[in-house]
Amino acid sequence: MSEVEKSLDTPSSEAAPVEAVAAPAAASLLCRTTAKTKSILQQALPVTQQALTSVAYNGGYYVAFGLTFPTLFAVHMIPGGLRLVSGFVDGAVAAKDYLDNLQAAKAAHPVAAAEAS
Repeated sequence: MSEVEKSLDTPSSEAAPVEAVAAPAAASLLCRTTAKTKSILQQALPVTQQALTSVAYNGGYYVAFGLTFPTLFAVHMIPGGLRLVSGFVDGAVAAKDYLDNLQAAKAAHPVAAAEAS
C-alpha cells in the first residue's frame, strides 16, 4: 500500500476540529432558515387564503350569472314560461321540505338511523 492510500484510509487529526465547528454552524443556519421560512409562510397564508376565497366567490358568481341570465331570458321569451319557472320553484321547495322532514326524523330517532346505516 502506498503512502497516498494509507493517508486516505486513516483520518487526519485536522478533520475533527473542522467537523466540530461545522456541525454547530450548520445547525444554527438550519434554525435561522426554519424561522425565516415559518415567518414567510405565516405572512403568505392569509394573503393566499384571501386570493383563493376571492377566486371561488367570483367564479361561482360568474358561472351562476352566466347560467341564470340566459335561462331567464329564454323563459321570458317562451309563452307560458313563467308558469314553467313557478313549477321549478314549487318542485325545489317540495324537495327541500322532504329533506327537512328526513333530517328531523333522523334526529328524533338516532338509534334507528344508526341501524339503517
